[in-house]
Amino acid sequence: MALIRSADGAPRGWGFVSLRSQIRVRMLTFDPGEPFDDSTLTALIAGAIRRRPPSGAARLVHAESDGLPGLVVDRYGDTVVFAISSAGLERRADAVARALGEHAPSRSLYERSDGDGRTQERLPPRSGLVAGAEPPELVPVPEATHDGGSVTLLVDVRRGHKTGGYLDQAESRRVVGALSRGADVLNLFSYTGGFGLHAAAGGASSVLEIDSSAPALAVAARAAAENGLGDRIAHRRADAFEALRALEAEGRTFDVVVVDPPKLAAGAAHVARASRAYKDLLRLSLRIVRPGGHVAGFSCSGAISAALFQQIAWSAALEAPRDAAIVRRLGQPPDHPVLLTFPESEYLKGLLLRVP
Repeated sequence: MALIRSADGAPRGWGFVSLRSQIRVRMLTFDPGEPFDDSTLTALIAGAIRRRPPSGAARLVHAESDGLPGLVVDRYGDTVVFAISSAGLERRADAVARALGEHAPSRSLYERSDGDGRTQERLPPRSGLVAGAEPPELVPVPEATHDGGSVTLLVDVRRGHKTGGYLDQAESRRVVGALSRGADVLNLFSYTGGFGLHAAAGGASSVLEIDSSAPALAVAARAAAENGLGDRIAHRRADAFEALRALEAEGRTFDVVVVDPPKLAAGAAHVARASRAYKDLLRLSLRIVRPGGHVAGFSCSGAISAALFQQIAWSAALEAPRDAAIVRRLGQPPDHPVLLTFPESEYLKGLLLRVP
């Protein structure tokens, strides 16, 4: 941590400095008289947690948006998982754990500091139990459906993506569930099947889930069975791009198509390539959706703006060629706030498209 000065030497605030990282400085405060110490860290974590729901699954700390760059904390029932991705907070990992133990008490406090962000900061991966009891192999996480019911997601906090699950798509999953009565649904990049569970619970006639990860599909199949929905949800291991072309060749069509790929643009240098990939996915999805159907397309790449993603969708519809209208914009729920001074924190963009 260092006192940051402007070019004229005037103090501007305190920040984490990492000369080996692509992000050299992460600002913590713009008040030079307010240095960042363990008590400040604890107060920021406590404040972030107070702004979240008192129970259930939620993101408790959303990095820069809560004044804590490089820290993400997710709660899955009685299991709390945190991930540190900045060199500055790495030096205060013990203080982070103490603050979470005090302000987010849980049966299991687990660390998943093993993401790509640590590689960029030249930090070694680290994961494992920090306090409490070992979490179960798959943590059951009840999630409300659009009609007031619920489904139970299964979250692998040890080996799953990020902290194990994707809490940021809870509201969008309910939107898809509300569209699915009597529908044939295609869920691309399905991971552990959250969208598929909501679709089937919403009355879908059939759900086809496609993902390239066998372990993720195994969890999805188990979740479908444990929710009593296994008879309507099928799983296929395949590359989504290839699967879309194969489905079109087979003449398969669907009423609802969900396209939720992983981050395709890690930074500005990858925007052009990622834009082509997003367009390809949306173009192919629009080609196999039935008249009157919907495509829910998403980008979780912070480098892809909402305006650019809409332009990509327009280009995809033009090339499909299919008429399509935006009937709803989808994005992050309130527990993933967007900091106005850090627009990249609005990383999740979604468009619900209807094809006449």
